[in-house]
Amino acid sequence: MKTRSAVNSDSDNKLHRRFNRHSKTEDTSSLNSSVGTSSDSDEEPEDKEVPSTNFSTNRNVYLYCCIVLFIVLIPFTWYHVSQKNSEENQRENLIKTIKDLKKIFPSQSNKLWSHVIHVINVTNSDSSCPRVLLLLNRGDELSENSTNCLIEQVASSAATLFANRQPLHLVEKDFQSINKTREKVQKKGPIVVIKHLEKLPAAAAHGLHYFCDENESNFAKAAYFLTLTVGRSGTVKAVTSAENTLRNIWSDIESDYLDALIARLTSLVEFVEPEEKLPC
Repeated sequence: MKTRSAVNSDSDNKLHRRFNRHSKTEDTSSLNSSVGTSSDSDEEPEDKEVPSTNFSTNRNVYLYCCIVLFIVLIPFTWYHVSQKNSEENQRENLIKTIKDLKKIFPSQSNKLWSHVIHVINVTNSDSSCPRVLLLLNRGDELSENSTNCLIEQVASSAATLFANRQPLHLVEKDFQSINKTREKVQKKGPIVVIKHLEKLPAAAAHGLHYFCDENESNFAKAAYFLTLTVGRSGTVKAVTSAENTLRNIWSDIESDYLDALIARLTSLVEFVEPEEKLPC
């Protein structure tokens, strides 16, 4: 019969053998796992096919397009900036010119000067028609002298804003040939002066019709300053006085045609007030 110590010794031996078997199993599994991992890691990576691209070519095309666009935009941008600066300079010079003229002709109304600015600005507008300012005098010597002097000063000052040009003066004989008048306006415009409409015969007055014709491009970018003697008309408005006078002097013209002509010549009308001191 075995003693207690012998039994305990046998139990310990069995437990020890069982533990060793378990340890060997774990070591084997661990070894296999390590070998498997190592084997996987040692496998050469599968080569992936890299898509063929024309990246370099596309980049060159892109750069080429950018360069061409840049070259095209430079003159375009320069032109518009230059044009804008030119218009701003002309506007500033016009304002200064009007201020100087107002000092020389202090009796004239602000409305008259507003009309002057509006007419001259036709050169910077998108208007397809020229602009006309009709200045009236009441027939006395001082009033007529003031009107003539004013229109000469305004036209001369305005003309200098356009490459130091001189105003173009049209007289009766210029209306005998519209083609020649077109050439004159095109070469010597855009500031045009026509004095004493009351002295212009009906036959010549027909030529005035072209001044506000949208299809007459040679007249479109021009500012026209006209004078008319209406006599003393009391409190009658300037436009009414001008219409009545023009109907009387051009009564031979057909009514419908005359109405259209008068409407075009009287869009802006103002009386010139007599000035005691004149520079001309």
